[in-house]
Amino acid sequence: MARVPIQIGPKEFDTKTAAKTFCRELIKRYEDSVVIVGMDDLFLRDLVAIHPEAKQKVGGGIAHFTIQLDPEWRTTRHLVIVRLDGSATDVSFHICIDGSNDRRDVFHGLRRAIVSQIVAYKTAAYVGDNLPICPYTGAILSFSDGHIDHAPPNTFLTLATGWMQANGWSLGDVALVDNADNQWCRQMRDSKQEASWRTYHREHASLRVISRLANLSHVKRTARSVNQA
Repeated sequence: MARVPIQIGPKEFDTKTAAKTFCRELIKRYEDSVVIVGMDDLFLRDLVAIHPEAKQKVGGGIAHFTIQLDPEWRTTRHLVIVRLDGSATDVSFHICIDGSNDRRDVFHGLRRAIVSQIVAYKTAAYVGDNLPICPYTGAILSFSDGHIDHAPPNTFLTLATGWMQANGWSLGDVALVDNADNQWCRQMRDSKQEASWRTYHREHASLRVISRLANLSHVKRTARSVNQA
C-alpha cells in the first residue's frame, strides 16, 4: 500500500503514523498543566486547524495548550485547549489526523457505559495480599500497573458486536450524545439502550488483569498467534 503523506501547517509527514508519533513525543515533553510554548505551540495550532470540529474547539480563540490526565480512566494524557475566555476543552490528535470516525465513537461510548463494571472488577482483584500476575509477561502487577482486559474469545469487540446483533442493531442504531467540551469520550444517549448493553456485558464478559505492556502492545496478539499455531 502506498504511503499517504499528511501536511500539518508547514510540516509534512510521510505517513499518518509518523504524524501521530510526533504528537506523542510532543506530549511526553511536557508535565501535566504546563503551558506548551514555542514551536510546539505553533504546531498544535496548525494541528487543531485540521480537526473536523475546529471551529467548535477553538471557540473565541486559543490562549495556549496544556496536557491533562483524563479524569475518567486516568490512564491517558490528553491535549487540552485553554481558550482566551478561560474555558477549556480536550482535543484528540488522532481525530485531527484521521478525521471523524463513527465506528470509533460508538465503541468509545460503549466502553464508557461499562466503566463502573471495570472499576469494580479491578478493585475486587486487589483485595487481599496476593497481587495479580500478568498471564503474558509473568510480571506481578501493582494497582497502577494493572490494566483490565476482556479475555478471548469474548473480547470487547466480540461482545459489542454480539450485543448489537442480538438486538438487531447496527452501529448507526447506537445513539450518542452530541459532542461537547471536555467530553473525553462519547456517551450513549438512550438510557434503555445503555442499560441493555450493561446487562449484556455483565452477563458475558470475562475480565482479567494484565500488564500495561501486554495491553498496549502486540504482546497479546503475538501470544495468541503462538498458541494457535
